[in-house]
Amino acid sequence: MNLTHCFGKTRVLSQVSLEVPRGAWFACLGPNGSGKTTLFKILSTQLIPTEVEVLWMGGASLKNPNGIRQKIGVVFQHPSLDEKLTVFENLKYQGFLQGLEGHVLAVRIEALLKRVHLWDRKDTRIFELSGGLKRRCEIAKALLHQPSILLLDEPTQGLDPAIRKNIWSFLKELQAENQMTLLMTTHSTQEAESADRVIILNQGVCVAMDSPQNLIAQISGDILEIASADIEKLHRALEQKFSEKFEILNGKIRIEKLNSHQYLQDIMKDFHEQVSSATLSRPTLEDVFIQKTGAGFNAEGGAS
Repeated sequence: MNLTHCFGKTRVLSQVSLEVPRGAWFACLGPNGSGKTTLFKILSTQLIPTEVEVLWMGGASLKNPNGIRQKIGVVFQHPSLDEKLTVFENLKYQGFLQGLEGHVLAVRIEALLKRVHLWDRKDTRIFELSGGLKRRCEIAKALLHQPSILLLDEPTQGLDPAIRKNIWSFLKELQAENQMTLLMTTHSTQEAESADRVIILNQGVCVAMDSPQNLIAQISGDILEIASADIEKLHRALEQKFSEKFEILNGKIRIEKLNSHQYLQDIMKDFHEQVSSATLSRPTLEDVFIQKTGAGFNAEGGAS
C-alpha cells in the first residue's frame, strides 16, 4: 500500500509504502509527530487517507472500510472496556455488536478467555483488574470475531516491565499458534527488535524499513557515549582536537565510528579529568532510530 494523508494543507504522511506478509510481526517506530498515530488510524479504518494506492488484504480499499473491519482486530492505546461490567459481559456485548449470539458466542468467549488466562476472572468487574489483565481482556475483545490481522497501538504503554514482558510473550505465542499478522506502534526499540520487520517514520516520511537485524547491520562500528560535568566545554574541546563534528544526545557526547575504541583511548589520555563516564557498546535498534530521526529517548522510553 502507498499512503498519503493531509490535515488541511499540512501533509502528515507522505507516500508511506508498506508490504506486510501474512503472519508477520510488523512494528512502527517514530518520534512524536512522526505520523505513527495517523498511520494507525488509517490502517484501523478510523481515518480515510487523502491519497491511497492500496492492496489491503486481497485488494480491499481503505476508502471503502466496511469489508476491512471484518478482518482486523484493534487494540487501542486507551482503554475501550466498560469498567462497571464484568470481563464476560464486555466480550458478550462486543459479540452482539459483531452479530454473534447464543452458543457460538458463548463458546468463542470461553475459548478466548482461557487463551488469555482470564477464564477464572470472567465474573470480575473490569475496575478490579490490574493493568496487565485489562490489556489481556482488550486483546480477547479484539479477537472475538476471529480477525486475520491484529492492530495494536502501543499495547504496553504505561505497564510495568514485568507485565510488558508477559504481554509480549503472550502476543508471540498468539502469532505463532494462529499465523496471525500483527501490526503495532511502539515507543520501545527493545520491543520492536522482536518484530519481523520495522518501519521508522520521521515527519510523515518512511526513513527506514527492513528487518531489525538488517537495520542494525547498517551501522558500522561501535557507539561511544561520553558524559561530563561540563558537557559543552568538553564537546568544544573534542571537536577542536579531532576536527570533526560530534552530536550531543540525551546530555552525552555521541561518537559513532569504526574505530570508536581508538577515539576513547585518545580522549581518556588527553581529557580524562573532564570525563565523568564513557560507554562503548555495540549498535542496537535504538541507535538506528537515533541515526535516522535525530531523536533520542527519554527516561520513560518515549521518543523525544
